[in-house]
Amino acid sequence: MRFARFAIAAALAVAILSPASAFTVEPVPEWNLIFDRHRVTGVALVYDDAADRCYSSAPMRIYDRFLPASTFTILHSLIALETGVVSDETHVIPWDRTERDVAAWNRDMNMQEAIACSAVWFYQELARRIGRERMEDWINRSNYGNGETGDEIDSFWLDGKLRISPLEQLNFMRRFKTGNLRFSKRNMDIVRNIIVRGKKRARPPARQNGNRHAPPAAHGLGRRIRRKHGTNPLLRHRHGTPRPESDRLGARSRHAEHPLRTGRILKYGKRTILER
Repeated sequence: MRFARFAIAAALAVAILSPASAFTVEPVPEWNLIFDRHRVTGVALVYDDAADRCYSSAPMRIYDRFLPASTFTILHSLIALETGVVSDETHVIPWDRTERDVAAWNRDMNMQEAIACSAVWFYQELARRIGRERMEDWINRSNYGNGETGDEIDSFWLDGKLRISPLEQLNFMRRFKTGNLRFSKRNMDIVRNIIVRGKKRARPPARQNGNRHAPPAAHGLGRRIRRKHGTNPLLRHRHGTPRPESDRLGARSRHAEHPLRTGRILKYGKRTILER
């Protein structure tokens, strides 16, 4: 799906209301050049926790809802822990012996390992054990997107009816960070720990690895993004949707590096916003 690029002056700020407070979203149209380079249509939304300010490549698109795909593993993990489907992040679920294309999935694993590689079969098994009634209840308690699971309990976040916007993801992550969700502190601490990047820690879901039915796209959220001077915990959300097949870079585009993972320093005016 294409979106019209809005020629917005850099000084323009769009006021956004969130459950916690009102903050502003400042347009950073230069970021669209990175999406263009990779021939995808997308939106980047970056939240500066210290300044209570957002930056976006396309502020008018942060309201559009998309399938959450692998980004749903954060809420999914919380629900599995809260319902007792798994006791903790080391609880092992046996592999069903079905060979899948991603070699890392083909083994027994626990939640910490599964979230690191977006192991779809693991989370599908969790969903079946949780059941539709409890799943819908906790999704609604968490005020997550449109709250719709549809008919398929083990794929609604991959190709079903569940949809969430970048802004809704951001607000969810803010509440998750501050503990303002209806899950126990223990369970929120467990999930925070397994999505933190670092030595001996699992990497958070960065792409829609498990969505075989939707076009290739990239989703990432909840990273810590470092400023040039000092560090601040920032929450970001991005959605990418490809241009038509004829306008892509061929089969290689399915595995192309996402625009915001290129390691480049992105600047807004004279200030460095992102750095990897």
